[in-house]
Amino acid sequence: MDFSIELLKLKNDFLANQNGVVVELMEKRGIIYAENYGLSAIQIKALAAKYKPNQELADFLFQQEIREAKLISFQLAEADKIAVHRLDAMVESFSNAEEVEQACLFLLDKVKAAPTRAIAYCQKDSDWVKMTGYLLLARLSLMGHEFEKDNLKMFFEFVQDDCETGNPLVRNAISRALRALAQKDSDNRTKVKEVCLYCENSGHRGAAWIAEEVKLVFE
Repeated sequence: MDFSIELLKLKNDFLANQNGVVVELMEKRGIIYAENYGLSAIQIKALAAKYKPNQELADFLFQQEIREAKLISFQLAEADKIAVHRLDAMVESFSNAEEVEQACLFLLDKVKAAPTRAIAYCQKDSDWVKMTGYLLLARLSLMGHEFEKDNLKMFFEFVQDDCETGNPLVRNAISRALRALAQKDSDNRTKVKEVCLYCENSGHRGAAWIAEEVKLVFE
């Protein structure tokens, strides 16, 4: 289906609300898009609200090299119509923290396979995919989703190594995931305490920071 008219309407809205100062600030923070109009999250959400959920339109918008179009696509996507392999391809294409956070907030937590994919993403080599996995796991935990025991067991085995990452964004995502899991039940709480102890004794500065952040939920 041709969505060129919809894209033209959206681009006119983007131009009418563009903010060059925001674009410059984003670029200084390393959040770079081929095309960026600097719209706020509130403005983007308002534009997305003009449309009904439509997976074909969401796919079309995500393929555009335009920041606002990509972020709107997460809000128009129909989670039950996205095959796992297409979901994986989307996540693997993420190139900045904003895409990761917006996808977790508006789309990924609604996908049926989210609990298993979150743990799978945590184990990927790409920092953006890994960050997606930990943030999604944190969100799902806080929403009350259950994880398979074998998957959680595997998670607590590999997360210790990830705590020594050099990427501060991944470290923050890991701390959020561990804090969320610690609040689910006593078994997870015990496992999270073991991870914190490992981090404290690892001699790694980043891991020690994670331990300090996570231990706040035990106070």
